[in-house]
Amino acid sequence: MCGIVGWMVKDPVEEDRIHTILRMLNHRGPDGTGVWTSFLEDGSQLGLLHTRLSIIDLSEQGAQPMQSECGRVILSFNGEIYNYRELRTELETMGRIFRSRSDTEVLLQAYQEWGTAVFPRLVGMFSVVVVDRQRSMIVLARDPLGIKPLYYLNDSKGLWCASEIPALIALADIRPKLNLQQAHDYLALGQVDQKQDTFFDNILSFPAAHYAEVPMGAPVKDLEPKRYWRATLGEIEEEPFQASAEVLRGRFLESIELHLRSDVPVGACLSGGIDSSAIVCSIRELNPKIELHTFSYIASDSPLSEERWVDEVNESTGAIAHKVYASDEGLISDLDQLIKVQGEPFGSTSIYAQYCVFQAAKKAGITVMLDGQGADELFAGYPSYRGALLASYMKRGKFLSASELLRAGAGHIGQGRGALMKMALHYMVSAGLYSRARQMVGRGNNHPWIDLDKLEDAGVNTHLVKPEKYDRDILRQALRYSLEKTSIPQLLRYEDRDSMAHSIESRVPFLIPSLVNFAYSIPDHYLISHGGDSKSILKAAMRGIVPDLVLDRKDKVGFQTPEQDWLRLLSTWVDDMLGQAAEFSWLDVDALREEWREILAGRKSMRIALVFSHNVSLVTWASAGILDSPFGKRGRGKVSPGVRTQYI
Repeated sequence: MCGIVGWMVKDPVEEDRIHTILRMLNHRGPDGTGVWTSFLEDGSQLGLLHTRLSIIDLSEQGAQPMQSECGRVILSFNGEIYNYRELRTELETMGRIFRSRSDTEVLLQAYQEWGTAVFPRLVGMFSVVVVDRQRSMIVLARDPLGIKPLYYLNDSKGLWCASEIPALIALADIRPKLNLQQAHDYLALGQVDQKQDTFFDNILSFPAAHYAEVPMGAPVKDLEPKRYWRATLGEIEEEPFQASAEVLRGRFLESIELHLRSDVPVGACLSGGIDSSAIVCSIRELNPKIELHTFSYIASDSPLSEERWVDEVNESTGAIAHKVYASDEGLISDLDQLIKVQGEPFGSTSIYAQYCVFQAAKKAGITVMLDGQGADELFAGYPSYRGALLASYMKRGKFLSASELLRAGAGHIGQGRGALMKMALHYMVSAGLYSRARQMVGRGNNHPWIDLDKLEDAGVNTHLVKPEKYDRDILRQALRYSLEKTSIPQLLRYEDRDSMAHSIESRVPFLIPSLVNFAYSIPDHYLISHGGDSKSILKAAMRGIVPDLVLDRKDKVGFQTPEQDWLRLLSTWVDDMLGQAAEFSWLDVDALREEWREILAGRKSMRIALVFSHNVSLVTWASAGILDSPFGKRGRGKVSPGVRTQYI
């Protein structure tokens, strides 16, 4: 796990700025740094920077940027290639000789052998910049699920890319401005990370499952990323349920085994739910003797507490438990750092709980953490997916199945049949009626504190557009949409920032293509049973590994914080932050404060409170000195001592 930076620009980057960038990314790779630069015939400069978190092959032989022996290929790579041993064996049979034990060298030689065709062959998480002198190309690539970030800026000076946006801003020496379209989509619709756009104008996120080949020489024309993988929605495999569960069990254990490959201590996040419990218990199943550390957020004296279930899993596996108790006071004291860590606004305080969990892992000497992210999007864990399945049944004319799900499924979400029908209609309504339908259920974008006219005058599209067109296969389409556009990109961004802030490599064993394709190839009722039970096949696969009490529970809450209570406790601070919203001409401070009073009085729903936290997050982020406007000059990052730099 590392921090990477690359550029191809007209004017050379000064050495002082190079050292500044290395210091800014020190948290992503505190174990060493590397710099490679070269000049093209037209005078433009190529450059790669790397900060290393040593995970596999801790020796200097694994240092980056790494060059091929012929000197024609140089790369800087962030992430892990879990199947590097298998790829290495294959390459050795083809006559290739290795000088290290690192997965980085495997990636380097695999690229030399197969070119861009290597990317679909990789099982792992990665963002990579390759300088291919032989082909006179710069190659950018990102893993299939977008686990590891890569941002880029393509301007008149050249092409710039980096693992984190603040480093990219400092590298390109720009004065960043707010992306108004993204700000609107975030505040009005709750949308973030659904496109390549970030909260910064002209700074884009390189898309997951894509690569781009850029001819050497600045300036660069528009990048044209090419997709190399996508989750398939093919023919449904009609294997018996138990046989499919056995297949899933085998594939999941294989994934866990791959994700345990490390030369440093490994731990696991444990929330008490099925996903994280499956990981912890599977680790113990594969290795009965390993010293197993778990890290859990506990909402003390709260109905959100998962401590009972955490204790059950720890006791059954003999794990060493580490418990974190986050508080509103801690949030206030850490808020500035959390905003700096995230780099962009966030919509829920649950990421603070996650931040504290990784902080605890760091203190305990753990470098690699396994986490259950992605299982909900593979195996239909969220209540809304019952609505998607109901819509699927109704569109296919399976009214008996729809009636059974409507009767049984409503009990699982605790909101009655009406709520489940509303969820279904979300997927069934036509594009032309989508905007009106959202307005009718209170999910429109006509918030009284947003001046849509001013935003439209600034070129912002404020119209509601149905994000996805669904056919008869609604459930699997909804799952893939969550994987590609909604929840997973957002959750992975949060997780990367929270983990890397503490120099922790976070691994997500559910998010590998083989498991994704499997989950999307089985019948709908294997995911959500006819009785409305979600993750049905995952529970069956884990039976005998995970305690029955955990598998059969119905009240999972995860790393959730008492959001509404915290907002109330922080009411004075929130009110102060809302005052700063006046810097945005398109936000009405008076209307914001009136809404805030309604929330405090209990006259507005929790959903509105969450939308409100988006406002607070945006304002605090903007006022933190990251943007050039509207809050003044951007801040300077702190200098971290003790960076060891290797020039090659």
